[in-house]
Amino acid sequence: MRLHLLGQACIMYDKTRGKYVYVRTDLLNFTDITRVWSEVAGKDAVYVPVSAESFKELWGPAGQEMAMQYDSGELWDDWPTLKPSEVCEPKELGIQDDQLADFRAHLASLRAHLTA
Repeated sequence: MRLHLLGQACIMYDKTRGKYVYVRTDLLNFTDITRVWSEVAGKDAVYVPVSAESFKELWGPAGQEMAMQYDSGELWDDWPTLKPSEVCEPKELGIQDDQLADFRAHLASLRAHLTA
C-alpha cells in the first residue's frame, strides 16, 4: 500500500503544524546512495565529494543551502533526538513502518525516469 504522506500530514495538521515530518527509512551515506542508484538505474555512477564552496560556486545561494543541509545531516543523523518537540513521526500520523518505501524501493518505483 502506497500512502501519500503529504496528504496524511495535511489531514492531521493539528499534529504536524510547525514540525518536521520525519520519514527516513534508511541511514545511507552518499557513497551508498550512489551505489543503490547505480544498481537500480543500471548505470555506472561514482560518488565524488566536493567542497561546500564548490557547490555554492556551481549552484549559487541554493547550492550553499544544500551544502549546509548535507553537512548538518552528517552531524545530526537522528533528527528525532535532536529536537523531539519539533518532529512528528509517521506513527503519530497512523502510518506504520511497513507502509513506507525504503530508498531502494522508492528509486525502483521511479526506474523509468532514472533510465530515460
